[in-house]
Amino acid sequence: RPPPPPPPGFAVGIRAVSAMDTDAPHIVTFLRSSGAAAAITFNMVDSEGNVMIANTSVTLQAISQSAEVPDSCKCTGAMLQNTEDIAKYGISYGSSCNDWDNDDCEGLWGQITLGDWCCKSWCYADPSCPDAYISQVLPGQYFSYKACDAANSDRSPASCPWTTQAASLDVCQCRDVRDIMDDRMKSLFPLDYGSRCYDWDTANCEANYEPWQLDSWCCEQWCYVDKECPHAIPSYNPGMEGKLFWSSLKCTQDAQDVAQCPYKKIVEATEQALEACACLGTTMPGDRLLAGMPADYGQVCAPHDSE
Repeated sequence: RPPPPPPPGFAVGIRAVSAMDTDAPHIVTFLRSSGAAAAITFNMVDSEGNVMIANTSVTLQAISQSAEVPDSCKCTGAMLQNTEDIAKYGISYGSSCNDWDNDDCEGLWGQITLGDWCCKSWCYADPSCPDAYISQVLPGQYFSYKACDAANSDRSPASCPWTTQAASLDVCQCRDVRDIMDDRMKSLFPLDYGSRCYDWDTANCEANYEPWQLDSWCCEQWCYVDKECPHAIPSYNPGMEGKLFWSSLKCTQDAQDVAQCPYKKIVEATEQALEACACLGTTMPGDRLLAGMPADYGQVCAPHDSE
């Protein structure tokens, strides 16, 4: 009998952006696509390959999807009391199993949260339901989709119109921009350039971009996105700065490829650049200095951590 195949491996890059507080704790979260038990082994290295977290194993327990709904998981028949809420949602909102949000999900909850849940039946239910959520509309009550399993059993997520609308409203969704690309870009790049997550520039970054533009982004997976995407970056192609925007944060990165990227940012040794790289002459606040740290820690160039 042949040995079982090895478990899948992934390399995920975490890009440092200006909004990231590198001194603050960060949480690593693992999400799985099913409720099956899963064993995960991971480690973390920095951009130079230094091990920050050694191999660590965690086990995600199985989540039951069927027989764990207790008999007490039923609709409570709770009714709205607030006059303004009744005017907005209707007096019977959540009192029994129904797809209460399907008719006007965007009007009730805005564009940010649209999705398949808009079409699901739910009701205010007993907190013993395995998916009991605290209600934002009716204080002290919980709502549940599990209490309405019978009503949701014959529906298909693909049939929910709000799922399609949510995708169309995603400003960070990859875009095909061949109709916006100018003749110069069309002569340099394939027509589907930037239309999906891919390391488009690994092979030819140096030939297609200016030396001062080169950096590790050349080896990153990226795609074009809408200008409104929170992490959108204007195009580096001349004349396209206000027309095309791209992002690598929406794409999964290969940390090893990015760390070994041959393209490095070139900083010209001008007087201004050298002045910007001079020591600031400041030190850490006293309440953040660890025991044994001198008061001038980091004030000038010195092997501050040698001891």
